[in-house]
Amino acid sequence: MKIQDKVIWITGGCSGMGLASMELFLSKGAKVMVTDINEEKGKTLTYEYGANVIFYKADMTKTDELQAAVNGVMSKWGRLDVLLACAGGGGLTWALPMAPTPESVQSGGSFNWQYTNEGPGSLEAFVKDININLIGNFDAGRLAAFEMMKNKPNEKGERGAIIFISSISANKRHSPGFNCGYASSKAGLLGLTKEMSVNFAPGGIRVNSILPGFFDTKIVEEIKGIAGAQWQEAAIFPKEPGDPKCVATMATEIVENYFVNNATIEVTAGFTATASYQ
Repeated sequence: MKIQDKVIWITGGCSGMGLASMELFLSKGAKVMVTDINEEKGKTLTYEYGANVIFYKADMTKTDELQAAVNGVMSKWGRLDVLLACAGGGGLTWALPMAPTPESVQSGGSFNWQYTNEGPGSLEAFVKDININLIGNFDAGRLAAFEMMKNKPNEKGERGAIIFISSISANKRHSPGFNCGYASSKAGLLGLTKEMSVNFAPGGIRVNSILPGFFDTKIVEEIKGIAGAQWQEAAIFPKEPGDPKCVATMATEIVENYFVNNATIEVTAGFTATASYQ
């Protein structure tokens, strides 16, 4: 699918991978609708990037806000061609709360864990991650696909493309142990990719997922003090946090390559070749 003149919906587009992707899609001649909960930043986008960007405040857990944004982009540009679902979140979601031992904190190396005896982990925190990362993406995907079906198919029969941002945490070989909600929701996106790709195939809508590794984003920044050094060390090369632009270039490649469908593409600096970092 040629990106020129296409309409792209990017959730979580005010920062990180979403913002980097917005900039790259714009440079290729696309129009972009950004949705995000950061209304203050979102309102500056049209001033910073011009008339080919529109913004709607939309929480991934609120269907009415997502629907309002879709209605807005259809009213503005009359079509929707691509959904890039970058919005997400995650916190500490233990089944049994743990903490690094004082000795491992002082050493500055790999953490050893000990139970805190605080009782069972928070169900509320687990459900919050599922609602944002999995249910919210299903919601955005179904709303986007409904509008994509109205598009006239191109010469390859394409009407649209959906890209979910999953995570290396979805891979069973890599588990820090404190991401129960985040890892479960991101793994769920792989199942959602598979099912939606088959569901939407007769309509010419492709569905894929990108699995980033250790990236320089807000979420990674928040967990650096817990296991960031271990995550970074697990990469083969380069041993540094990834630039969000690396995900942006992969997203544009997926859109432009009509033969990529039902794929889960890892962007990890070789993370998957290493052993578990528990």
